[in-house]
Amino acid sequence: MSSAEKLCLSLISNCKTLRNLKQIHALAYKSGLDSNPLIAGKLLLVCAVQISDSIDYARRLLIHNPNPDVFMYNTLIRGDSPNNSISSFIHMLRQSYNPPDSFSFAFVLKAAANLRCLRTGFQLHCQAMVRGLHTHLFVGTTMVTYFRGNDVSGADKVFGLMPFRNLTTWNVMLAGYAKAGELERAKGLFLQMPSRDDVSWSTMIVGFAHNGCFDEALQVFRELVANGNRPNEVSLTGILPPYSSSEDLLTPRASLIVSEQSSIEDKIQPISNYESTPPSCLFKGIVC
Repeated sequence: MSSAEKLCLSLISNCKTLRNLKQIHALAYKSGLDSNPLIAGKLLLVCAVQISDSIDYARRLLIHNPNPDVFMYNTLIRGDSPNNSISSFIHMLRQSYNPPDSFSFAFVLKAAANLRCLRTGFQLHCQAMVRGLHTHLFVGTTMVTYFRGNDVSGADKVFGLMPFRNLTTWNVMLAGYAKAGELERAKGLFLQMPSRDDVSWSTMIVGFAHNGCFDEALQVFRELVANGNRPNEVSLTGILPPYSSSEDLLTPRASLIVSEQSSIEDKIQPISNYESTPPSCLFKGIVC
């Protein structure tokens, strides 16, 4: 890479306004650097993602580029509005010399999810299958994320087809079951998980609590602590709803108040002496 190209890339990276970017673009054009794929892609990236209200200029950069590559299409799909992102993806499909890759599908699926269009999601899934990208970890996880908010069975099918799954994929599917009220399936998936993190535990606790299964939520919380894990704000908040009223605060179960210094077992403090809702500072101690 020449010193001129390095300087141009550095100037583009430091752009904060569209006006500055246009000036650098003009300089690159005069010096013949605008045809460099790396510089053209960087210009488009800054326009579409980093500088606000410059997406129109990003579209023009793509349209007037004689040989836009996959990266440029992906960048515009990522940064544009949902409807325009799908249009850019369709235009990309029609350009046989620029077939979409895994990032293309991930970005356009996110756009389709924002439009809440299940039919578009199915069509994109078919396109990914035709191109052999539906089993790609990045694409598969995005598809599961898309379908879980619209069609849990569709997410389940995509999840089942994935030969490789990471923790994010498992957590996304777990959250989908919990959100849909499929608690038995969520519990079964939770037990199958090869590993769990804070998100996994919190999803189960909050999922049970939001569906009125407070005993189950508390049981999962106890398992979390018994396994040596440190509860976070989300998991602790999940066990608060049963004790949110003054009547509930008088029950034996309402004795799990966690303070800051000692272990979980040492942190159990009875609060049945309160005739009304305890002060907020008592609940702030729940955050470990």
